[in-house]
Amino acid sequence: DVHCLLEDTSGNIWFGTSGGVSKFFNNAFTNITEKEGLINNNVFSLLEDRSGNLWLGTFNGVSKYDGRTYTQFTEKEGLGNNDIYTMLEDKSGNIWFGTAGGGVSKYNATKFRHFTEQEGLIKNYIFSVAEDKTGNLWFGTWGGGVSKYDGQAFTNYTEKEGLGNNSVRSIHTDRQGNIWFATAKGISKYDGRFFTYFTTAEGLCNNDVTCIQEERSGQLWFGTTGGVSQFDGHAFTRYTIKKGASSNEILCMMEDRNGRMWFGTTNGALKYDGHNFKHFTDLDGLNSNTVNSMLEDSAGNIWFATSGGISKYDGRSFVQFTEQDGLISNFV
Repeated sequence: DVHCLLEDTSGNIWFGTSGGVSKFFNNAFTNITEKEGLINNNVFSLLEDRSGNLWLGTFNGVSKYDGRTYTQFTEKEGLGNNDIYTMLEDKSGNIWFGTAGGGVSKYNATKFRHFTEQEGLIKNYIFSVAEDKTGNLWFGTWGGGVSKYDGQAFTNYTEKEGLGNNSVRSIHTDRQGNIWFATAKGISKYDGRFFTYFTTAEGLCNNDVTCIQEERSGQLWFGTTGGVSQFDGHAFTRYTIKKGASSNEILCMMEDRNGRMWFGTTNGALKYDGHNFKHFTDLDGLNSNTVNSMLEDSAGNIWFATSGGISKYDGRSFVQFTEQDGLISNFV
């Protein structure tokens, strides 16, 4: 399984898989596993910090790669929990680790500090993390709601306070400073004072929301298990199979440098130019029709992590990469 993709500042493309990590540079793969110093082969998240270090989050701790050596961080070194689900670097350069059961750990380059329910976090299972315009950290949990940390204390929000649902998959801060929460039962928007709740009644395709993407124009897209919805600030436009989408189950989204939207689905990838959808499947060159994540590199190529390997699209044709080409695992 390829869980995550990242292009670093040197132009290397990294693929985090359940069999280790692959680095692609100059048309060749370098594979890194526990043998080469990785703490665990199941790499679930990737982050490059402002100093150029690469952080690899696994289900058995974190590896930091400085371009030469790997440094390991586990509970022994002060990490709150070894099951790392998500990572973020804040505006001050601290690295935050959201864990599956151990709350949140903050690393300030010298030591760890961790926060759990005991310190005021609403739940120890962290699914998503984001920083807002004023530097508050938001932690989305599975089943517990959301915690906001202002550097001093936690403020917790649940369905009781107006959050649509307590299982938060994704958090996005828009350019106006509103915080959007993708939940298992709709979308919630927090403007700093109040929550507004959007469901299929307001125009969402489906209440099970998987991802959020903001276009340069400020329009918001919400991927769901029943299609994709575009929000212009006033009303929703729904796109489903009936309207040109190839699959109603949206797994990931991104906007490319030309302003086109891309959607990864369980039945291939879609490109939307503002008027029409173009559908790409394994018949066009994708390794597999299940597209888990996507990335546009600095040269404008689109990379697709699929359940059958990696595909690169240069705007004209696809190139496939599998274990035969040196990729560490086909299941990206």
